[in-house]
Amino acid sequence: AGFFRKSKEKEKEEEEMAIKIAQMIISDVTSVTQTIGALKSQSFSDKPES
Repeated sequence: AGFFRKSKEKEKEEEEMAIKIAQMIISDVTSVTQTIGALKSQSFSDKPES
C-alpha cells in the first residue's frame, strides 16, 4: 500500500510538471506569434505602395 501511495504522489508531481511545461510552451508560442505579427505588420508598412 505504501508503494502505491508513493507512485500516486510521483504521478501527481509529474502531472504538475507537465502542466507547467505546457504553460511555458503556450506562453512561448503566444509571444512568438505576437512577435511575428508585429514584424509582418512592420514589413507591410515599410513596403512602398505600387
